Amino acid sequence: MINKDNNAINTIKYPRIWEYLIITSNKDELQEKIKEKFHTLEYKFEFSKESKGGKYSSYNFSIYVINQNQRDEIFQILSNIKDVKAVI
Repeated sequence: MINKDNNAINTIKYPRIWEYLIITSNKDELQEKIKEKFHTLEYKFEFSKESKGGKYSSYNFSIYVINQNQRDEIFQILSNIKDVKAVI
């Protein structure tokens, strides 16, 4: 794809595995909701690290997405889980 200034723009090709980083203050709630919301899909959910004070933890969540709409929908679902502070 080329933008209006004739510069190449990277495009995302689908389907593909998409990776999210989720930061939460409640790992149990996050794990429960991930299982509840995505139990019919194949995904990978792994601990990443814990904050220095132990209040927050981050997790890598990888899932197969078929298009931008599905990717955005998953982002919204993850963002709306109680005690999730950020989804990147």
